[in-house]
Amino acid sequence: MVTYQYVCDEDGLTEVNCPMGTAPLRIPCRVCGQPARRWFTGPMVALGNQYARRLIESTAATSDRPDVVTAIPPSGGMARQRSAPPHRMLSRLPRP
Repeated sequence: MVTYQYVCDEDGLTEVNCPMGTAPLRIPCRVCGQPARRWFTGPMVALGNQYARRLIESTAATSDRPDVVTAIPPSGGMARQRSAPPHRMLSRLPRP
């Protein structure tokens, strides 16, 4: 559920919880019943846990000053990940 804010001209802000993407543009005000329009605000992503904040802060320093690579890494590039062995039924499929 996502918290959406609506503003009434007479009674101010009110909050409504709805599934993401289902909030209407207007709802009746809970106090006076007049139409309250949706108040668009930024997402509250900064309120995450301390580990997420540390990760974001540690990557912010390198976003505008990335490391410069001058040579190919000694391992010959990125290490390949092992894949699961092919299933025996796959050998029966036609090959191009």
